[in-house]
Amino acid sequence: MAARADDTRTQKARTLVQAGLGFLAAGQREAPTAVLSTRSATKPPVVIAPRNTSVLPGPLALEWAGSRFARYTVRLVGPSGPVFERRGVAGGRLDYPSDAPALTPGTRYTIQVASGEQAPQEAWFEVLDADRARMVADDLAALTQSFAGGASRNSVAVVRAGMLASAGLLHDARRVVLDALASDPDEAALHQVLGNLYQKSGLGELAAESYDEAQFLLTRNAK
Repeated sequence: MAARADDTRTQKARTLVQAGLGFLAAGQREAPTAVLSTRSATKPPVVIAPRNTSVLPGPLALEWAGSRFARYTVRLVGPSGPVFERRGVAGGRLDYPSDAPALTPGTRYTIQVASGEQAPQEAWFEVLDADRARMVADDLAALTQSFAGGASRNSVAVVRAGMLASAGLLHDARRVVLDALASDPDEAALHQVLGNLYQKSGLGELAAESYDEAQFLLTRNAK
């Protein structure tokens, strides 16, 4: 019975790996070309994360690309109207405050980021309910156990990101890759996966930057 259970777990882990890596590779086209942009405080911001995706419950950071000279109004809107607003935000990140209204699982929220008289730039996200979040946690645990002692941390990060992305959790997949890159910024495979995630999120310019970095590292390491 124990051997049968081990075989079942191994098969499940193999299926999760194949699904995750297949999702990351599916529809991958030639890497987009980075667009050179002029520095301007009036350039509209671009919502980076979370961006049109489900997210796991827990602390949430709202991220966008824009000008370091601009000040932004960041607003979170639910089905019944505004939930949270912060004005005069500098930089490109705002942690959702712990004392702000709790986000309801299964509810679609819209992030709006604007500067000056510009129209707000938007993206949506939904928080997974507890049951689905538990299923994802179980799948991640099965993956981690299957690779125990037999794979590098970067390899585990890639398959974890792939599994999360295939489950519709692009935001959390990106966080896994960014955490891995914080420890090993010279790993080309991580930059490639990050580019795939950005491309699937509709962030072509960021995807191109990640692909370029991956190619640079591969070329440098080949010398």
